[in-house]
Amino acid sequence: MRAVLHVVSAGPCLTLQDFGRPGWRRFGLCESGAMDRLALVEGAAILGDDPASAAIEMFQLGGTFEAHECSLQFALTGAPMAASIDGHEISWNAGHKLKPGSRLVIGQVEAGVYGYLRLAGGVASPLQMGARATHLRAQIGGWKGRRLAIGDRLPIGQAPEGADAARIDPLDRIGGSTIRVVWGAQCDQFDKAERERFQRTSFRITPRMDRMGVCLSSDADPIQVSNHLTSISDAIVHGDIQVSGDGRPTVLMADHPVTGGYPRIATVITADLPRMAQMPPGQEVQFKVLQVEEAIDALTRQAAQIRLLNNYAPLDRYCYARSVERPSKNERGTPIKTHVDINADIGESFGAWKMGDDASLLEIITSANVACGFHAGDPSVMRKTVLGAKAKGVGVGAHPSLPDRLGFGRRRMDISPADLQDLVTYQISALRGFVEAAGIKLQHVFPHGALTAMAEQDEKLAIAIMDSVLEVDPELIYLALEGSRIPEIARNKGMNVKMVAFADRAYDNNKRLVSRKVPGAVIHETDQIAERVEQLMDRGEVTTIDGNRVPLEFDSIMLHGDSPGAAAIAQAISQTLKKLNIGICGLRDY
Repeated sequence: MRAVLHVVSAGPCLTLQDFGRPGWRRFGLCESGAMDRLALVEGAAILGDDPASAAIEMFQLGGTFEAHECSLQFALTGAPMAASIDGHEISWNAGHKLKPGSRLVIGQVEAGVYGYLRLAGGVASPLQMGARATHLRAQIGGWKGRRLAIGDRLPIGQAPEGADAARIDPLDRIGGSTIRVVWGAQCDQFDKAERERFQRTSFRITPRMDRMGVCLSSDADPIQVSNHLTSISDAIVHGDIQVSGDGRPTVLMADHPVTGGYPRIATVITADLPRMAQMPPGQEVQFKVLQVEEAIDALTRQAAQIRLLNNYAPLDRYCYARSVERPSKNERGTPIKTHVDINADIGESFGAWKMGDDASLLEIITSANVACGFHAGDPSVMRKTVLGAKAKGVGVGAHPSLPDRLGFGRRRMDISPADLQDLVTYQISALRGFVEAAGIKLQHVFPHGALTAMAEQDEKLAIAIMDSVLEVDPELIYLALEGSRIPEIARNKGMNVKMVAFADRAYDNNKRLVSRKVPGAVIHETDQIAERVEQLMDRGEVTTIDGNRVPLEFDSIMLHGDSPGAAAIAQAISQTLKKLNIGICGLRDY
């Protein structure tokens, strides 16, 4: 017998929403979907449910509901609203049971705008164009393409086994007055003074708001557009901030048109769309402009938070970073990056045995991969290295390895993913202890030597390493190389991925490091390394050992601290970057 939810009364705008229907823009239909997608994932986390199933979105006011045929497990997320079952108050961001004959009453919003009622198993309305999301203007999806109304009887899908009344701490997005944006498609139609004024102005959310857009007002003069009447209609994306003829901005939301002619000065970053959706009328809002890389980083950090809520969350709906192509070659011939990180392996001494010139390297590098005791280093060296890095303002990262001191971690080993995960967790946690004792934070993780090579060829091992990082601290940066699926897998897991390019190692035509057994695999000559760095910065590419040129994605330029003359190599990298007017900064400064 199928469970049914009976709508006894309904607020002014109750609709069924899921993650929407991507892929139809060329036919004039936007993706639509929930205004606050984080609420869908939170509800799924509470119930152990599929995040992609449909929930009821409630705009400012809920409704009254009854369970028919059998009991229903449900969760309340998003903007908190007054809620009760048979007169007994119930909590938000928690799961509850609605028994047949009982009545769930959801009242007015207390903070934010959009609340969500998720039923375990989801509302089983018919799929239309691959989704159940309601698009009101197109009159498709949801329940008969319209708002929910009194008397509607909604069929509920099969609830997952073990769905119970869990509670969660919601992700932060309700409250606050700052919304992060990137410059929009037509920002060049606004002169510099107007763009600066846009950033300084405190706007207000007006009552003119719905699923299509949010109109803003301010006490400042209207925003001036240099050539307003010559704009040609082009594509619109969720979060675009368009400036209409009266100079007032509107933030385009989930049910936005797919094209438009008003110039868009900025676009709300994906990570802040839920916060934008939850801003009520009268709320003050100010826009902070980010670089694209910063927006991607914010999104990957949010995806990592989502993963902690629910391992089943479809992170690709949030973590678009994996599909964003970084710049390759600047057509004007200028450097493709304005800044870059310099990174080196250090802390590889052991007892009385000294490896490398760490003190000299710390004067130059901005990030350090510190050995964690398995291929090199020991507790005393780890502490000393961390304190040295702190003194020079160098970001500290863990450099976990296979347990192979004799082979310096450069020999392969037969190891299970479960054992590897424990080994890596152990090493990261050990270094993290010294880092936190020094009063700083661990910045990143970069697997060492043969461990990286094995992970590139065995995705189970790669996932084991990533799971180690995530269980220690999901906000840690994960350094990766091109030439394998590791960056893609890590981004799909919601990790903050930064790419590494080696200055002192040869690459093959598949963008992989050449085996150290091959002559020429390790580069020692500083002039050759300077040429490599200049090629990377000018054209985003390297010349392989076979003489071919291949593009390379990178955020950090890496050298080996154990190489003879490592300090001179680091100096050559630094001087080349300064010659090109490239800023040198840490990974956290991106």
